[in-house]
Amino acid sequence: VIALHDPTAALDAEIIAALGVELATREAARPFILAHPALPAGAYARPVLSPRGSRAQAWIVVATDDGRLDELVRLVVQQAVAIVGLELMHRNVASDTERRLTASLVGDAFAGRTDRGELGRRLAAFGIAGEVAVAAFTAAGPAAERALKGALAASDVAAAVSTQEVDGRELLCAIVEVGERDPIEVAADARLRLAEELGEVLAGVSRARPAADLWRTFQEAHWALGTVERKRGQGEEAAAVGSWHDLG
Repeated sequence: VIALHDPTAALDAEIIAALGVELATREAARPFILAHPALPAGAYARPVLSPRGSRAQAWIVVATDDGRLDELVRLVVQQAVAIVGLELMHRNVASDTERRLTASLVGDAFAGRTDRGELGRRLAAFGIAGEVAVAAFTAAGPAAERALKGALAASDVAAAVSTQEVDGRELLCAIVEVGERDPIEVAADARLRLAEELGEVLAGVSRARPAADLWRTFQEAHWALGTVERKRGQGEEAAAVGSWHDLG
């Protein structure tokens, strides 16, 4: 829910969730009447189209006592569609810019292309100040990045998250400041949350080291992930999270 105005308290959480499910599965991006037993007259739903105009990126939903929308309400809805559309477009542009900057930071750090002072300043923008571990996951893309950011934020872990191309394939990577926590525990918690949203995900994690050693830390996480994948590929029992303990 982006915004809600419900002066009569008619829309409780259960009703909103049910309406959301129906909207999420709606293929046709056209106005229609949403039906729900608790809303005898239904609710008017109007799509906020994506920039290409092929699908709805959001919906404006209006419920009234009698199901009717007078001319003033229709005008307000029309203006709301334009305003929400502009705001979502702004968010998407900002999100793409942030993704590119983060990917550049993480890639440069892993390749050792950033001097220590500059690396420290760039990591500070993500709330990272101490020793860091690296976690690599068999997932990639914006949705996976958002899920991992949410999982780490829920665990109160400062992190820089990015999709990186590694040996010809994309992996979801995170530079994390684990503090006093065990890096394996942090990676395992994050992997569980990712698996709930994306399906099966494997992970590899390094021990915590100074940020200046990030290239080595990343290599350790990458090798740990590869070890888990090889074991599972050969039918051996292996944990879903590999670590430095699995390396020779």
